[in-house]
Amino acid sequence: MTVTAALSLTDGHFLARLAADAVHARLTGKRLSARIPPDSPLHDDGATFVTLERNGALRGCVGSLEPVRPLHRDVVQNAMRAMNDPRLPPVTPWTGRRWTSRSPCWTAPSRSPPNPATTCSPRCAPEWTA
Repeated sequence: MTVTAALSLTDGHFLARLAADAVHARLTGKRLSARIPPDSPLHDDGATFVTLERNGALRGCVGSLEPVRPLHRDVVQNAMRAMNDPRLPPVTPWTGRRWTSRSPCWTAPSRSPPNPATTCSPRCAPEWTA
């Protein structure tokens, strides 16, 4: 099922926090756990971009253009992929001490996919600093 309802700002903040928690879990070797209400639209398929920054510098920006998995899983997968963005040095425990994640998402397929050049801008989505 593809998300058809608009996501709330709370959902956006949750996804940004989830991306931050996923990176933190990977860096510390801890288990990622998140409670998502069963009726949440975050269980519906959607596409996300995750942008990682450290001190305002881009550290990774990776995303999906097609909704192929639940939003909460897509944001975690893209957070992991953003840690190893091939255009930038990988995020490591040393570089990951203080960073910001942003997670814009698209709720339904459109005629034209989002433009990654604009989706990776700081103004595009809720963010979470860890």
